Amino acid sequence: MHNVKSKISDLRQIQNSGGTWLGADGPTYLKQGNDKMWAGGAAALCTFAGVQVLRGYWNMAHGIGKDE
Repeated sequence: MHNVKSKISDLRQIQNSGGTWLGADGPTYLKQGNDKMWAGGAAALCTFAGVQVLRGYWNMAHGIGKDE
């Protein structure tokens, strides 16, 4: 375990690419390989949760979907 090469310097080089100016064109959360997949999954989960909340409000407002 002590003889394994550290990957931290490689990951740091990817994160620091493009200089210190990041802005909307180069966000740090989209620089690694799987970052777009994880960001898309998080967006999909938040969208699904929001739709379910709105569906629950709709059902309560109209008195439908109750267990009887």
